Amino acid sequence: MIYGVDHVAIAVSNISTSIKFYREILDIHPVDKRNPATASFFWLKASAGQSINLCLAADQTPRAKGSVLDWDTTPHVAFVCDEGFLDTVQDRLEHKGITYQRKPASLYFTDPDGNFLELTCWRESRLQASGAAHW
Repeated sequence: MIYGVDHVAIAVSNISTSIKFYREILDIHPVDKRNPATASFFWLKASAGQSINLCLAADQTPRAKGSVLDWDTTPHVAFVCDEGFLDTVQDRLEHKGITYQRKPASLYFTDPDGNFLELTCWRESRLQASGAAHW
């Protein structure tokens, strides 16, 4: 079962410039503790339980459907779900022959139009490595 949108990953050309825009225009503030000048992606808190992941994306070349790539820096929409649903969707993707990538708490794949999607069941304790606190 999908509980809602966890985050939206947006391709940006400069993380620091984008942080300033989202903070000054939309009042969306960073929660990531890393240095934006050296990060390849950076978290902002949009609302309770929802965030924006700014992805440094110098290469905006369209990617082929079903590509397996660096999901941390690829624009995508992430839906939050429970771990059982993650396993169910993985079985469905395998049954239909759809390419996917599995990480411990996430499943990545594309829709029929090549839009990148993520299902995730990560929680606050799993965010410690990024320094984010977007819940």
